[in-house]
Amino acid sequence: MVKDWAVALTLETPTGAVDIGTGASIEGGRRLRVNGANAKSMQELSAYIRLLWLTPDMDALFRGASTDRRRFFDRLVTTLIPDHNFAISSYDKAMRQRNKLLSENGDNAWLSAIEAQMAQFSAAIYFARLDCLGHLQRLVNESVDENAFPASNLSLSALFADQEPPTSSTILETKLIKYWQDTRALDRAAGRTLLGIHKIDFNVIHRQKNIPAALCSTGEQKALLIGLILAHARLVKKMTNITPILLLDEISAHLDPQRREALYDSLDRLKAQCWMSGTDMMLFESLKDKAQKYQIENHQIMLF
Repeated sequence: MVKDWAVALTLETPTGAVDIGTGASIEGGRRLRVNGANAKSMQELSAYIRLLWLTPDMDALFRGASTDRRRFFDRLVTTLIPDHNFAISSYDKAMRQRNKLLSENGDNAWLSAIEAQMAQFSAAIYFARLDCLGHLQRLVNESVDENAFPASNLSLSALFADQEPPTSSTILETKLIKYWQDTRALDRAAGRTLLGIHKIDFNVIHRQKNIPAALCSTGEQKALLIGLILAHARLVKKMTNITPILLLDEISAHLDPQRREALYDSLDRLKAQCWMSGTDMMLFESLKDKAQKYQIENHQIMLF
């Protein structure tokens, strides 16, 4: 049975303390409050806090479906451009409307209006991704020798396989609108929109070995993923002047001692608040007095 719940905190920021509270009830749904006032969306938090996280289920990111990699990269983009998530959800909503209209042989004028909306959101998403990718790649290039994690060559798959990449929002919107109008019959038969920014893949190459991340060993894939998160954390701090909070679940379990030390050194230099979880306290011994350690037992959190 779902019960009402709430949690609140005071966040210390460079501009002063911010009170944040969130909770949910069966009657009222989910709510967010910032400094005592109801927030219109979660995006309001981006003025005070940015979050990055890694969990064990992300270890298979490079071997899994392109959907997972795209969502992972879009989360990185959102930590730099908070409106990116709104553009993604708006595009998805418009695409579902288009697919439904196609299945019902809906009015062409209505279809054209929805396709124009999709194209507008597509341009915002496409160029936000490119901008983030370019900044992240440059930072990876500059800090390639900073730690023991392998460097990555990053790219996004082409939107139009046989054409030059679009150079402006206007060009991209025009091309997409024409393409979707010309392929309505194909999409109707397929029951979905076959081309769009929802099909782009996030590609990662292990630079030192020059092989796709999907072909790397499990340990190398983990190291690549950690290296990307660390680089992006530095990028967020550099571009937004907000040091992100890192949530790293079971991060040290499969790292050798050298990479554990590299991870802890990188986190120390970042000066970020970082929450790391694990079932073996020995993996965190080298942190010594640089970290507070807590133990969860019988549903209680105790200082270790």
